[in-house]
Formats: sequence, C-alpha cells, structure tokens
Amino acid sequence: MPFLKSVLASVASLLLVLDASSAAGAQIHVLTGAGMAAPVRQIAADFQQKTGTKVDLAVDVVSRVGSRLEAGEKYDLVIATTDVLDALAQKKLLAGSYRRLGRMVLGVASRTGEPRPDLGDSATVRKTLMDARSLAYVDPALGAVSSTFLLEQAAKMGIAEQVKAKARLQHSGPGVPAAVADGQAELGITLVSEMQDIKGVEVQPLPADLQLKLVYAAAVTANADERNQATAFLHALSDAEGSTVIQRSGLAPPDSP
Repeated sequence: MPFLKSVLASVASLLLVLDASSAAGAQIHVLTGAGMAAPVRQIAADFQQKTGTKVDLAVDVVSRVGSRLEAGEKYDLVIATTDVLDALAQKKLLAGSYRRLGRMVLGVASRTGEPRPDLGDSATVRKTLMDARSLAYVDPALGAVSSTFLLEQAAKMGIAEQVKAKARLQHSGPGVPAAVADGQAELGITLVSEMQDIKGVEVQPLPADLQLKLVYAAAVTANADERNQATAFLHALSDAEGSTVIQRSGLAPPDSP
C-alpha cells in the first residue's frame, strides 16, 4: 500500500508538471462585458504570472457580446450577463454551464471635494438628478445597459426629458467619471465597477430600488481552441480569491438581493 501511494503521488506530480509545461506560452482569448473589465484584467494578470498562459482580453458593451459570438468571432471564454449566456447556450455556442460571478451595481460619481449627492432613496435621487446642472452617462445608442436602465427609471420618475437635456454623453463607462473629474459634468452615472479606478471622483451606489438586477457570468465557448486553459481561467474567476477581486471592484455577490 505505501508503495502504491508513492507511485500514485509520482504520477500526480508528473501530470502537474506536464500540465504546467503545456500551459506555459499558451494564450486564451476572452470577450467580456465592459462592467467586468477591471476585475478580469486584475485576475488575468495574476493568472498569467502563475500559469504562464496569456489572457488576450476584448471588451465591449454587454449587449453586443452575444451578437459577436453569433457572428462567428472566436473566443475561448465569454463573460456576459446570464440572459446573454442563456441565449448563447440555446444556440449551442457554449461548452457547458456558466458560473455566476457578480451582480452589476449602478452608482453616481461626484467630483472629489464637492458636496456628495443625496442618494438615500428614490425620492432624493429624483431631486438630485433634477438639481444637477449636467449628467454624464454612456450614450444609450451604443447599447449600454446602464444608460438604458437610467432613462427607464427617469421616465418612471417623470423626469426623462430633463435627464436627457442635461446629458454629457460618453463613449465608454470609464469616460463617465473622467468627465466628472475634469469638470465636463457635475455628476456621472454608470456601473460602480467602471468608476472606482478613476481619480478625482467619489462614487456612491444608488439605493436598492434603483438597482439593476443583472448578473455577470462566464463560460467556456463551444469552439474554444484552449479549452483546458480557459477552464482553468474560469476557475480563477470564480474561486474565493477571484470573487474577492470582483467584489472589491464594485460588483455585488451574484446572489445578493
């Protein structure tokens, strides 16, 4: 029995060495929704250092992620909202089930040193939006879910036209807090995960009744060239360490209310 255990241990060690050598120099191609870009980059850097596998990351608004795969673009791993991945699964474009990573959190950026806006509840948020001289958010025509949701909520509050009139439209999520930091807009509204790394702003989440319920998830694609390494990166995204990075970046736990 001791001899058998020794043999098995040696075989296991050999497999690990072979797996590591096959990973070294490999490259996986990942497509992610923009709200997950910051934590994915951080996790990818650590993954590359540990495994030698490079992560080539493409970023787009999440509403276009599915259409890019359907159009034939090839990636080893895809990160999008669960509804997008459900649609891809139905079309047999995923290798298996996805893993839920984090829930989007919509927030407001104000310039550092300026009074922080009151976001206590929907009534105070309405007043804050009405009082603001200008508002930065991503151009809804680009398919940004955060801006579409914002305008839907503004319409429910009866202030959609006022919000549109104050718009300083941006081409990307990080452009929103940047516009606030350099004085182009008084307030910026987009995903918290797209604003936390921008200097010169303070970011607060909107109250629960004005929050998106969309959850990011990740899956290996059906035509992945580097399926083993894509699966390993999927584990890195969803393990305890990866979950900590994702939540520190401004996303909520995937199953939070």
